Order: sequence, then structure tokens, then C-alpha cells
Amino acid sequence: MVKEDKYDMPIIYKDNTILKEAYSLTKDLQNPKVTLFWSDFFLSAIIGYFFLFVSMKNSNYYIESGSVCIIIFSLYRAISFIHEIAHIKVGYLKGFKLAYNIFIGIPLLLPSFLYERVHSLHHMKTRYGTDKDPEYLPFARLKPWVLLSSIFLSLFAPLGLVFRFGILTPLSYLIPSLRQVVIVRFSALTINPQFRRQLLPKDMPKEWKLIEGAASLWSIIIIFSIIAGKISVHEIIIIYIAASGIAFVNHIRTISAHLWESDGSQLTVIDQYLDSVNFPRPAIFPALWAPVGLRYHALHHLLPSIPYHNLAEAHRRITLAMQPDSVYHKVNYTNWLRLVRGILSFHDRQDSI
Repeated sequence: MVKEDKYDMPIIYKDNTILKEAYSLTKDLQNPKVTLFWSDFFLSAIIGYFFLFVSMKNSNYYIESGSVCIIIFSLYRAISFIHEIAHIKVGYLKGFKLAYNIFIGIPLLLPSFLYERVHSLHHMKTRYGTDKDPEYLPFARLKPWVLLSSIFLSLFAPLGLVFRFGILTPLSYLIPSLRQVVIVRFSALTINPQFRRQLLPKDMPKEWKLIEGAASLWSIIIIFSIIAGKISVHEIIIIYIAASGIAFVNHIRTISAHLWESDGSQLTVIDQYLDSVNFPRPAIFPALWAPVGLRYHALHHLLPSIPYHNLAEAHRRITLAMQPDSVYHKVNYTNWLRLVRGILSFHDRQDSI
């Protein structure tokens, strides 16, 4: 596979031994630290909700602004555990998924079933980068306005979630044909508009139905509270700014996860790795906009079973062990703007080859 590295030099990568070497170096990093998972999740959620309360009950502009920033990054961190839930092995972290749904999934209308059995498809060799990949759009091969407009549209994601659970869900139980549409087209967190979830309503697990019902009830309560004036305009504005801010940060993180250069053909694990991105340099900002290990996205595609808290150590070990010319080092970035410019200029670079 011919790719362009960050210095615009064509290189043909054939080093498929990297996967075996990386795994052998990190075999002891595969299991999650239970106490860290629970404490990190709950601390993030508690901080987010506390400052949400502060911002809603305060009229000082500076306190509100600072509180909203804290809300966005702390609740986004808590939400990001949905990614870990999608990878947790059966038998590990019992009760964690339930806790996530009670404290984050239902209140923020991002229940775990929107990601379960969906995110795993993104890691399949037969699906990654194809039109059957729910989390992939070849942004580099599309017009720049597609990527830019997707950033703008992310600001309206909270409205979409309220509509999905507060309007479509109850209606779908009254209209069987709509129920099928809701399950297939509106029950997965995706960026690929062509993706369709292969799940019949009758096959939806009972726990998913219960969680969906709770999220629907919560949405209806929110809608009627707004209509009845139980939530002030000030509180609505704060909630929406925080929610859309979370969606915006998540989309920025999503854009930063890959080079988005796939032509739709099947890729090897190494090719998937080379189409992905790491931001490994220790820094506060990347840890905020790509929390819970998401800044090691390329490494995650190489070794998806490593829990988030061990990715930094895994990266350190592999970096030290690999030769300077190893393909492992080709996906590390330090400048987000440079990455985005590279994605938007893909057509120009291809024309010059």
C-alpha cells in the first residue's frame, strides 16, 4: 500500500511483524484496573454535574463560562467510557455498564446500546474503511465542505438525540413500520450515512429496550418541562451550550482519529493502523479533547484489547523497542491543524504523485 507520511515522501509499507512484536511487549497490559475505572468514571461525572448545577444557578458571566468549559470536558470524559464498554471482555467490570447507563447514558441520551455491536464493526478487517463501516467516511477523498459541514452539524446533535428518544421512540411503538426504521437507522452512533444496523426489533435485547424506554421517558419529561416553563430560558441555554460543546469536541476528536484515505477496499491491520493517528506527546489539551486513551487511536486499532489506562505505557514500551525506521512511528502527530490540513489537501498530494 502506497501512503504519504507526514513529510510527503512516498513509502511502501510491508512490515507486518509489528503486530506480533507489539502484542508480545504488552501481554501484561490487557486487563482493566477495576478501581481506576470506577473512580475515574464517577469523578468525571460528579465534576460535570456539579458545575452544571453551578452554571445553571449562577448569572455571573465568568463563572458560567468557566463552569461550561469544565462541564464539557468532564462529562465528555465520562461519556467516553462508552468506548471502553464496547471493548470490555465478558466477566470484567461487572455492573459498570449499568452504572454508565444510569448516570450518563440515560440522562445524556447516549445509552450504551448505541455503541454496542456497532463499534466492533469498525475494527473488522472486512469492514474498516468500507461503506459497511459505521464510523468511517473517506473525508480525505471527499470535497472539503463535507468535513467542514460535519463539524457544523455536530452542534445540532443534542436536538437529534431528544428527537430520537422523545419523539421517534414513543411513535415507533405505535407504528410498527417506524419501529423498524428507528432500530435500523437511528440506533447507532455513526458518521457513515450509508450504514444500516442489521437488527430486527424482536431481536433487540430486553435490557436495551428497558434502557431505551428510560431514555425516552427522560426525553419526554425534558420536552414537557420546557413547554410548561419548568426549565428557565437561562437553564436551557446553559444545557444546550454544554451538550453541543460535548458533541463538537467529540467530532473534532473523531476527525483526528484517522487520515480517512481509504478507497473502500479491504485493508490489513497494518494498513488500518497507518490510516489512524496517535497524539502521544504528554500534554494537557490532547488529554482533554481525546480522553480515556482516545489520543492513542492508532495504537488502539493495533491492540484494541488494551484498556485506556494502559495505552500510554504500551506506547512507551513499543516506541523504545521498535527501530527508528519502523512503521510504528509513522502515525504519531503533535499538531492537530497540520493533520487536518493534510486531510483537506489529500487530492492535491495525490495529483502530484
